[in-house]
Amino acid sequence: MHGLENEFKDRVGVEILDATTPENKQKIQNEFGFKTHGLVIYDEAGELSQKLDGHLLKEAAIREALAGVLGES
Repeated sequence: MHGLENEFKDRVGVEILDATTPENKQKIQNEFGFKTHGLVIYDEAGELSQKLDGHLLKEAAIREALAGVLGES
């Protein structure tokens, strides 16, 4: 994600949660519905737009999700 963060830095904000803390683990499971890891993308209005579950997400899947939210698909 860090490489894409640099590439899209002028168009997206990135927040990475430490999934090992009890507070973040609870948020990841309860708010986002992931067991351990995932990617959540919000649109410009702050609405949840994309959720990708998993720890080993492929770059192509992340790019596709970002493009969809940014209107580049």
